[in-house]
Order: sequence, then structure tokens, then C-alpha cells
Amino acid sequence: MVASRMNKRNVNIDVLRVVLMLLIVFWHFLIHGLKISFPDTPCLSLTTGTSVFNFLCIKGMLSIASAAVNCYILITGYFLIDRYKVMFRKIERLWCLTFFYLVGITIACYLLTDVTSLRSIAKSILMIPPYFYWFISCYLGLLLLSPFLSLMVRPLFNRQYAFLLVALSICFLNFPIHFPFGDVMGIGGSSLPMMLLLYLTGGFIKRVEHKITMKMGLVVFFIGLFLLFLGGTGYDYLHYLRGEMKYSAYSTAYNGLPFFISIGLFISFIKLKLKGKLWYGVARLSPYVLGVYLIHDHTELRQWVWYFIPQTDFITSWSFLPVMIGYCLAVFFLCLGIDFVRAMLVRTLHTERWLLPFNTFLYRNRLIRLLVDSAQNIGGVQNK
Repeated sequence: MVASRMNKRNVNIDVLRVVLMLLIVFWHFLIHGLKISFPDTPCLSLTTGTSVFNFLCIKGMLSIASAAVNCYILITGYFLIDRYKVMFRKIERLWCLTFFYLVGITIACYLLTDVTSLRSIAKSILMIPPYFYWFISCYLGLLLLSPFLSLMVRPLFNRQYAFLLVALSICFLNFPIHFPFGDVMGIGGSSLPMMLLLYLTGGFIKRVEHKITMKMGLVVFFIGLFLLFLGGTGYDYLHYLRGEMKYSAYSTAYNGLPFFISIGLFISFIKLKLKGKLWYGVARLSPYVLGVYLIHDHTELRQWVWYFIPQTDFITSWSFLPVMIGYCLAVFFLCLGIDFVRAMLVRTLHTERWLLPFNTFLYRNRLIRLLVDSAQNIGGVQNK
């Protein structure tokens, strides 16, 4: 029975979601924990074998984890490219879950510490940056636009669709040498336009899935990963020779080479044949991984999550790699457990029905009802 349910959910995609969230935790360990690419970035010390090994581990993890966020958008495009209605139910659940953790964690920090203020609680309730998550804000915008994007590419032949992706890539992608347009377009990796490109790319992969193989995905993944790793290590080493001894997240802000790494990783996973109790067990963690992100990357909680990471000679010690792995696994499973408990309480208390009066009130509003009906009939209008 478990196998039957998991097959309906697509085990490969669910396992990929779990792996991606674990990579995001590693990414935040390096970015927010060690403060890579921040003013107080740990200094390089390539004078010993230990420091060189840790340096390569950091650059390798940064390169791999840079593709994690992109893969989530590819998954969205893969599943929603054939849907032409605004996913109001999905938007509502995402907003409610985000609001719960956003406000709940801020209030908890206010009660338990003397750092958080009432002003912080007000900002979290109003979802004012930096309290609101950049990914959630962009993703909600993507969900609103997704049916229109799907309709836009619906009449296109595969060649036309591919040319559209090439054109958007030329406009939106930005490589270290400022090619092709550099910062002229003003498009970074953490932006809605980048998500639109990834969404359409995921939809195109869905179209031509029968023509691509896992080998193709692995080739794209490893070539992109090698180039990014080589560029990152070379960039830092050149600065090291000039006396600027700092680690950096070279070209890993989701744009550029990470775009291709995420495509290769996504294709490789959808072509895998994952079966067995182990993979079904991993896949069952998938519904709770968003909670991992919302908990450990909360603005108020972030400093406490990474508070216990040493900032002195830790980065040049042989203990670095095992501590990084153990620390990230602990954060991942702790947050996973918290969201699992939350989900159990939601099911037990039937809290979703508390939203019914509110939804009914909104839907009785003529303007909102007109908008909802129009959004739900987008596909019907196209068919006519």
C-alpha cells in the first residue's frame, strides 16, 4: 500500500526534494554559519594539507548546493506546465504555513530572548523584509503567473519553445565574465524573472522527457559542476596569491553555471529507478522539507541555529568535514521533526476547517469572486 501511494507521488521527485533541502542546509551552514562571502569571511590558509582539503570541500559543497533552489522551480514547472488554472489552494496552504512559522518563531524569540522586539513581531505579521523569505515571495508570484506562462508556451512547437528558452537565457543568465549582458538586465539569481526561466525550462523537460536520458543529465551536471568548482577554486586561489585570503561563493547565486547544474541534476533524478523500502522511506519525508527551510532560515532564529559553529581555527582542522556533516544533519532532522509534529497537530485538530468561514467571507466578495472565477477559467477561454 505504501509503495502504491508513493508511486502516485513520484518517488524520484520526492527523494530529490529531500536531497535538495539537505543541500540547502549545507549551503546555509557555509553562507550564514561560516559567513562565506561576508565581510568577516574566514581567512584562507593553504599552508597545510588539512587546510587545502577543507578548502576543496567548501568549494565542492558550494558548487553542488548552488543548484538546490533552482531544482525546486524546475520541479514546479515540470508538474504545472500542463495546468491552466491558478493554484489558489496551493497558494493558500503555502501562505498559511509561512505565516505560521514567520510569526510563531518571532513571538517565541521575543518571549525567550531579549533581542527580538515588538517591532519585529509587527514586521513579521505584515511580512515586511527581511522577515519575509525571498524564496517564498518569488514563488508565490510564480504560482500566480504559472497558468499564463503555461498558456503562452502551449501552442509552441518544441523548436519554438527551445528558441524561447535560449532567448530568455541570453537575457537572464549572468556569468562571471559578465556575459552575455552582465548586470545590464538587472537580473540576479534570487529573482522572479529567473524563476520564470526555470519554470519554463522544467516544462520543456516534461515535453521532451521521452527523448532525454540519464546519461545526458549526468554529462550536463558533471561538466557544469566541474567548471563551477574550477572557477571557484581558481578565483579564490588567485586572490590568495595577491594576499586577499578570503573564501567566496563564486558564481553560486543560482544564476549562471548553477542553472545548468540544476538541469543536469533534475534530469538525472527523474530518470532514476528508485525502488525499495529505503527510498520509499526517504520519499515520505518530502511533505515536511518546506518546514525545514522556514524554521532554520528564519531571520530571528538564523543566528541561534549557527551560533555553536567555531569561528577560529575550525576551518583548518581535520574535524571540519565531520562536524559540518553532523551539524547539518542535526539541523535538518530537528527541523523535520518539528514540522512533522506540526502536521500531526493540524490533522488531529482539523485546523484547516477554521479557514472555511474566512474563505467563504472572501468568496462572497464580488470582486474577489470575479477574479477567482476568471483565473479558474483561463484554460477554458484558451480552448474556446
